[in-house]
Amino acid sequence: MLITTTPTIEGKQINQYLKPVNGEAVRVLPSPAEVGNRPYEAYVKEALNNAWEYAIDEMSKKAATIDADAVVGVQIDYEVVREGMLMVAASGTAVKV
Repeated sequence: MLITTTPTIEGKQINQYLKPVNGEAVRVLPSPAEVGNRPYEAYVKEALNNAWEYAIDEMSKKAATIDADAVVGVQIDYEVVREGMLMVAASGTAVKV
C-alpha cells in the first residue's frame, strides 16, 4: 500500500477516489520515575514512533478492505488526551490508481 502526504502520486494517475480513511493509536506514558534507568526522552520518542506506525498501519488496513491501491493526502495529528496519555491519528484519502 502506497502512503503519501502529497495529493497526487508522481508518475501515476488516480482513477478513483474511494473514501477517507483513518487510524488512531492511544498510548499511556509512564512518569519519569516509572521508566527506571532508561532516559525518559528516549522512552517517549519510542512510544511516539510506535503510535505513529500503528496509526498508519490501521489506516492502511482500512484502505485495503475497500481495495484501495494507495492513500494520498495523509495527515498525522498528535493530541494529548490528558496528562500522560497521547493519541496519534492518521487520515487520508483511499484511492485506486
